[in-house]
Amino acid sequence: MFQQGKLKVRNLEEKDHYLLAKWLSDLLVLEFYEGRDNPFDLVKVNKVFYASESDSVRCIVEFENKEIGYIQFYQLDDETKKDYGYLDELGSIKFWLQLILTLKQPRPAPAPRD
Repeated sequence: MFQQGKLKVRNLEEKDHYLLAKWLSDLLVLEFYEGRDNPFDLVKVNKVFYASESDSVRCIVEFENKEIGYIQFYQLDDETKKDYGYLDELGSIKFWLQLILTLKQPRPAPAPRD
């Protein structure tokens, strides 16, 4: 679907349900998604991410060929854009900051003037 350098975004596949269950049973991830008292097992992952109808595009994020997160996006009308954000993401929290820092491109230093 998308690749830039070490970052790749691909469509969610059936085999990814184990990753989603792993991430969605991590209390630190759940603190930001669904709440700590709402872990997902494989049955719940399959029901929510695979069996349900959705207008979202569901994807796995890979960094350096390692699955590090899930992202989904939607087509939004102008009114909805005002009320909601654009992305839902979850995954291995140890990569959140690393990915942001790696992808942030520093500006080159200005050339010295003579």
